[in-house]
Order: sequence, then C-alpha cells, then structure tokens
Amino acid sequence: MMLSEKHVSRVGRLQVEESIKLKISWLRIWVESGIPWLSSSQGEKIRDKHGELQLDYFPVNVAEFCEWDGSQNCEHVRAALPKIARTNRSGLSSTHIKLKAEIERLGKDLARKAKQQLIEENKGDRITALENEVTFLRLVLERQETEITQMRLKEISLDEKLTQTERALANGAAHYDRTVALLEKQVSELTASLRKVVPLKMSL
Repeated sequence: MMLSEKHVSRVGRLQVEESIKLKISWLRIWVESGIPWLSSSQGEKIRDKHGELQLDYFPVNVAEFCEWDGSQNCEHVRAALPKIARTNRSGLSSTHIKLKAEIERLGKDLARKAKQQLIEENKGDRITALENEVTFLRLVLERQETEITQMRLKEISLDEKLTQTERALANGAAHYDRTVALLEKQVSELTASLRKVVPLKMSL
C-alpha cells in the first residue's frame, strides 16, 4: 500500500514537472522568437488608442507563471499554445527549486524582450510615419516650386510687356515733342511773314 502511494505521488510529481517544463519551453520560444502580439481571432494585430501594437499576455514572475494556463491569452495565441495548466505554487517552491529559478530568469528575459519589441515596432511605425510625411512635404515643395516658376515666367512676361509699353509711350512722347516743336516753328515763321506783309499793305 505504501509503495502504491509512493508510486502515485512520484507519478503526480513527474506530471507536475512535465507540465512546468512544457510552460517553460514555450516561454523560451517567446524569448528567442518574440512574444506574440495581441491579435483578433482572425490574426489581425490590435493597436491601442495611440495606434501602437500591444503584446499579448506573458508571465514575468513565478506567481504569474503558476496562474498562467492560456486563458489570459487572446484566442489567436491560445490556438497555437499547447495544453497548459495552472501550477501549484507551493509544490513548485518546495520540490522544483531549479525550475523555479529558471522561471524567475525567464520572467526577466521576457520583460526585456517585451521592451525591445515595443521599442523596435514603435520605432518602425515612427520611421514609416516620418517617411510618409517627408514624401508629402516633397510633393508640396515640388508643387510650390512649379507655381513659383510659373509666377516668375509670368512676371518676366509682364515685365517685357511693361517695358514695351513704356518704350511705346516714350516714343510717342518724343514724337509729340517733335511735332509740337515743328508746329511752333511753323507758327513762328508764319507770324514773321505776316508781320512783313502787314506794313506793306499799310503803305499802299
């Protein structure tokens, strides 16, 4: 009877150990390959109110590891997870000291991985946004340069027309001055002639 109880206890302990190792192995994959993003059931990444991606649930300490059974994850991630279960925390602390230490180490690694992923992803989003803004500003600049060129050409055309008009006015004024001078000369000559004729008439 005692042997049977010991056997059952040993089997139960091994099952718990395998369950813990299964969860640990999955967290190792996340540390190496990346923590899953929070996604819809169709696998579309979900963004927060600021438009940034969010990471799905992952445990960062022993207590969270023990409670983690996949129910905390989104449906899309749960579909990829193996069947995992909650872990008895007291049993982990008393009989699986090495595994507990590894869980603590993995929690720290996952926290660093999460920070790295978010920084890289948000940086990528910002770079994309800045590239789009640069593209837009270039288009605006090109359009403004085209408008400025057109305005300069129009200004040149107007300057040419203004110059032509001023030249025409100047030529007209000179012609008018010459005509007036000629007429004044003619009047002067006629006046002089008239003065010569008038005394002759009076003498007759």
